[in-house]
Amino acid sequence: LDTGALKWRYPADQPLGAQIRVTPALADGMVYFGCGDGNIYCISGDTGTFQWAYQTRGSVRCPPIVLNGTLYFGDDDNSVYAIGAASGDAKWPPFTAKDDFAIGIAIASDMIVAPCMDGMLYGISMAGRKRWETRLPLAPVSTSPIVVESAVAMAVGDVVYGFAVRGGQLRWTIRLRSEVATTPASDGATIYVPCKDKKIYA
Repeated sequence: LDTGALKWRYPADQPLGAQIRVTPALADGMVYFGCGDGNIYCISGDTGTFQWAYQTRGSVRCPPIVLNGTLYFGDDDNSVYAIGAASGDAKWPPFTAKDDFAIGIAIASDMIVAPCMDGMLYGISMAGRKRWETRLPLAPVSTSPIVVESAVAMAVGDVVYGFAVRGGQLRWTIRLRSEVATTPASDGATIYVPCKDKKIYA
């Protein structure tokens, strides 16, 4: 950080056989990232040395989340995974739906909230079991859910939807003047939404 000098790169010799298209996760000195080769990788954040890789059945385009020693992520094999962050071993069988989990997931109140390309938003327990599902008006392709207090906010088209974390019930909707451009952000009380009309709405 002080100098901008290169400390390491992974792999050190030749590139991976597929592209990395998601933001890595950092936890306990480790870097976790998914790749188009179907692997989720763990490498040392200090040295860049390989720790482990977990092979899935599809490209990993969903940014991973590390919580309480477990790595959670969605996959293009229509599944959501929970992997031990230290060991690289599966914590439970993958939760499977009808289409890809290609964008980000959220975790709140012991619930994994995962939007799917089948147009559904799934609430998954921390044991990998479906607790609820709700249909979105469109399959989300450019926005991911965020947690605001006890609700999950999901932007689809020009509308932001607020769903109850526990049961998936629709609590509120806000229609904006333009289509949402990317995932909103929140400070816990206010949601900030970038739209395609080059404005940010609060």
